Order: sequence, then structure tokens, then C-alpha cells
Amino acid sequence: RGAGTRDSRTLSDDLDALGVRRGGGAGGESTMLSASLLADALPDAMTLYADIVRRPHLSEGEFGPARTVVVQELGSLDDSPTQRLFIALAKAYFR
Repeated sequence: RGAGTRDSRTLSDDLDALGVRRGGGAGGESTMLSASLLADALPDAMTLYADIVRRPHLSEGEFGPARTVVVQELGSLDDSPTQRLFIALAKAYFR
């Protein structure tokens, strides 16, 4: 992973050095990034987040494990009628 000229470790260390507490997630419709930090660190943090958004590292080796997780999540739908319902509703609504 990583972004821009930074590998994953360097990116994490640089965010930590700025005191950035961070989170994020991805769904079918959106990706969310969050950060909590002091105002004086904002310009440097925005530079790092610009790299995360515009120049992420997406190596081929990461797709296999990610695909495995997605296949497992799809298989778990059989155990979650509520989740299946919302998927069907979204499919019908967004056609």
C-alpha cells in the first residue's frame, strides 16, 4: 500500500508524526477517509491525503487477498436476509 513516493510504513509514520488519528472505509457507492488532528498540522496532512486519494499504491499482489475477502462476504449473504433485502432494494431503486 502507501501513496505517492511513500511506502505503507513511511506513510503511516508521516501521519503519526503529524499526530493524525485516522480512519476510513469503502463501500459499494463511496469511500470515506477521516482524520483528527491539530490545526497547525493541516497543510502537511492535506498533502499526504492528496497522495492517498490521487496516487495510491495498488499492487497486483493485493488484489488476490482482497478478492478472497469479497467472495467470503458474498457467501455470508446467505446468512443475512436483511442484508440481502437491502441489496435487492438498492438494485431495484438504482436501475
